[in-house]
Amino acid sequence: MGIEKQDKSRPDRYEQFLKLYSVNQKRIFVFILGLVPVRQDAEDLLQQTMMEMWKQFDHFEAESNFTAWGMTIARFRVLKYREKQRREKAVFLSDEAFQIVLNESSRMPGDSDFRLPALEGCIKKLNERERYFLSLRYEDNLTYQSIAEKMNRSVAMIYKTMTAIHTNLQRCIHRTLTVWDAQ
Repeated sequence: MGIEKQDKSRPDRYEQFLKLYSVNQKRIFVFILGLVPVRQDAEDLLQQTMMEMWKQFDHFEAESNFTAWGMTIARFRVLKYREKQRREKAVFLSDEAFQIVLNESSRMPGDSDFRLPALEGCIKKLNERERYFLSLRYEDNLTYQSIAEKMNRSVAMIYKTMTAIHTNLQRCIHRTLTVWDAQ
């Protein structure tokens, strides 16, 4: 299914849409990918978003931010997707975590658009023990005290370990974003 010209008397509008979309597609996709756990689903949502953007393009004001406009449309697509996933009992980010990511990602486009995918890549680079600590803290929502008791370690040791993991993740994200900016 491709984009068809809605108004043959205005082919320049069609070309304007394609130009804006091609320049901003990556940012919109990264926004969606940061909210959706399955890449194929994110790609499908990008296509749905693009089609909706084209349908509504006559309402887009040329002076406004195309990427922010596209992200708003994508946000509604993702919310519909999440509702469908919830009905089908799929489990991924908690509603609270999703809202945090959504709020962070919906700010004006920039480096923050790429932070979540960079973070995901950096987490995959951690060793199993480090991922386990993160899982206890952020998936199980355990306090450092609870983790210390569970691991039979001191709170100071847990604090030191988590600080090291966070520092490594921050460095990895910074390196990743620097490489992506260079491309």
